[in-house]
Amino acid sequence: NVPVITCDLAGYGPIRYWGTRIRLAKYRRISVHRGNSKKLLPELIGAKGQGEVIGLIIDGPKDQAAIQLATSLVKQFRNIKVIAIHDVGGGRCTGFREMLQHLGWSGFVTDEGWFRESAHAIDTEIIEQSGKSIALKKYPYGPGLGIGWPESFADRFQSST
Repeated sequence: NVPVITCDLAGYGPIRYWGTRIRLAKYRRISVHRGNSKKLLPELIGAKGQGEVIGLIIDGPKDQAAIQLATSLVKQFRNIKVIAIHDVGGGRCTGFREMLQHLGWSGFVTDEGWFRESAHAIDTEIIEQSGKSIALKKYPYGPGLGIGWPESFADRFQSST
């Protein structure tokens, strides 16, 4: 029952953007916004108010621009409690772990050995269903999702369980 906001630059064209928008329309708590996430996310998060806990997933911009956007948003909005950045594994984007350290956050990337070991069944299923696509041959454990959270948030969560 958590609201989800997604931004899409529509870089793959309007047909793909509108297809996504139509596919997600049945979920009343998801709002799809067309535009640059570097501009839209600060506006949309700011409109939520500082009391609402926010989880942030960035799939664009890519590479260092994603790291810079996440860092900027976390510093600007203290209510961001979880961040995830897509395409940071397998050496595709350096700097995610350094960003976490700079922010005083904990986290991991899904291409780390311990995670791959625990999630290998998912990888196997995806590879089998995809017919071993070129992308999966290049990144056999997926493109990597970097996930992070502030130390204080993790402590609070652990103490309440």
